[in-house]
Amino acid sequence: MSENNYNVFIIKAKNNYDIAHISLKQKLYHVAISRFYYSIYQKMLYVLYTESVYINYDENRVCSDVYSDFRGLVNKKYVNILGAFDMLNIKRFPKLKKFRKEADYSFILIDEATYNSNFREIYLDYNKIVDKIIKKLEVANIE
Repeated sequence: MSENNYNVFIIKAKNNYDIAHISLKQKLYHVAISRFYYSIYQKMLYVLYTESVYINYDENRVCSDVYSDFRGLVNKKYVNILGAFDMLNIKRFPKLKKFRKEADYSFILIDEATYNSNFREIYLDYNKIVDKIIKKLEVANIE
C-alpha cells in the first residue's frame, strides 16, 4: 500500500459514520452500532499505516491486532496529547467491540435506550481520542 492510499481509510470511516447516522434516523440501532464501530476501526487503521506500524496489508494482523497495536502506539507516542480521562477511555475499545458483536450476531435488535445507555458514550469518548491523534498527525504532516 502506498502512502497516497492511506486516506482511503478516512474516506471509509466517513462513509461508515454517515451510514450510522442514517441508521439512527431509521431507528436501526444495531446497524448504527456496527457502522460507528467500523468508523473508528478505519480511523485506527489510518493512524497505524500513517505511523508505519503497519507497512503492508496483512489480513490476519488487521483482523486481530488493530486495537492492541493502536493502544501500544498511543502509550508509546501520544500519551502527552491525551489526558488521564482519555488514557482511561482508550481501554474501553473492547467494550465497543463487544457491543458491535452483539449488534451484528445476537438474536436481539438493539433499542434506543440500550444504544443510548450502553454504547453511545463509549463511542463518543473513543472517537474523540482517535480524532485527536489524527489531528496531531495532520499537523505534523504539514510542518
